[in-house]
Amino acid sequence: MMIFFRSITAFVIALWVITASAGIYVDKVDHPKKVVVLKIEGRIKYEDDLQFQKVLDEIRSDGYKIKLNSVVLNTAGGSPSAAIAIGKIVRKENLNTYVGPKNHCGSACIYILSSGIIRMAYGEVTVHRTTYEDGYPTEKLEKSLKQTDVDNANHLFEMGMSAQLVDAIRMTPNYTNWKLDEKEKRRWGVHGTERLYEELWFRTTAKAKFYDTDVVRDFFYKFNNKCNKMAKEFKMTMFDCVRAEM
Repeated sequence: MMIFFRSITAFVIALWVITASAGIYVDKVDHPKKVVVLKIEGRIKYEDDLQFQKVLDEIRSDGYKIKLNSVVLNTAGGSPSAAIAIGKIVRKENLNTYVGPKNHCGSACIYILSSGIIRMAYGEVTVHRTTYEDGYPTEKLEKSLKQTDVDNANHLFEMGMSAQLVDAIRMTPNYTNWKLDEKEKRRWGVHGTERLYEELWFRTTAKAKFYDTDVVRDFFYKFNNKCNKMAKEFKMTMFDCVRAEM
């Protein structure tokens, strides 16, 4: 599969073409400030984290910004180890994650989605246990299963997810899926914001606007519906929307 920089207008403009195993796409947006949409689509494969980091480096070296600072996800999953490695890059780079209303984040995708600073999970999110290929040695399965459970859970906890999400993954057989409903997304942290970022945002915004922090929270209540709609449509994050309304 290829990585393309594509215009979202009727004309497709190829800026860079790089071979990749996963569908890591960078779409150029017609915008004077040089904005791109960064996407992960298709199956996530081993060492795709290396390609993901390479793409990030090229976006920045060429002077582009990522729209909403977000990784757009539409993938049924793949390699958990690669997804966790990508997730660690997402968190290290302070990126957000977004699953559109008509898109799907399944299986290993959860390890990327959960890593966003701001996590906008408006589409379908499904999870299940790790799946092993037929060729994996039977004698190594027991040790590998235990270690995989530990590694996966540690990543999710590190990203601020709840124990309920970890349990849902562990208890759901790999031949089926647990589809998170809207309440579970929010209660388990899948649709939400990294706590330190949120706290610092309220404080720095209040200081910049010469408001008390409680006043800034009131703006969130007041413009919640409007700004949630903007985030769902991938136009602005909730935080950028609220700031614009202040």
